[in-house]
Amino acid sequence: MKLRISLKTYNKGLLYIAISHVYAISLQLSVNSTKPVFLPKKIKQFCILRSPHINKDAREQFEIRSFKAFVDLDLDSNVVHVLSRLINFNLPASIRPKVTIL
Repeated sequence: MKLRISLKTYNKGLLYIAISHVYAISLQLSVNSTKPVFLPKKIKQFCILRSPHINKDAREQFEIRSFKAFVDLDLDSNVVHVLSRLINFNLPASIRPKVTIL
């Protein structure tokens, strides 16, 4: 069985820092893990009218980019230590971690 730690954020720089920290902890504790896998970014685009009453041609465009990455760990006794170290490592508020069992 495997444990998947996936991270999602809107800031690419913070994602690289957090995923490298997770991978480094798994290497220090000699847990069998895969290399970090970075998924393609998702872009959501929004088009909003500048004036709701006139000038339909005047619009503003916004976009939100979300980045994802994950690391798979083999389940053994060291995984508990990895997770406890990750809890002690304060992830920035903009990163959303998710842990699933495969």
